Amino acid sequence: MATKKTDDKEKVREARKKTRLADEAKAFAELVAKVKKDHSKEELLARVSKQPDNYEIAEFMAARKALDEMKVPYSKSF
Repeated sequence: MATKKTDDKEKVREARKKTRLADEAKAFAELVAKVKKDHSKEELLARVSKQPDNYEIAEFMAARKALDEMKVPYSKSF
């Protein structure tokens, strides 16, 4: 049986999760916009053509998203 205190904690946890996910989506959209602005199609294609290191994964995914938005075909395997 759930108590009021437990229900309140769950509501707070869910609200924080939604806020965090919204913040992460906004930050990723900003990164995609920056990547599209700062790099040419050729540079983006070069970036997604090789497997990224762990610290490069965010920029790699942003480059893929930018190419998708620009409707540029690229190989999705390494």
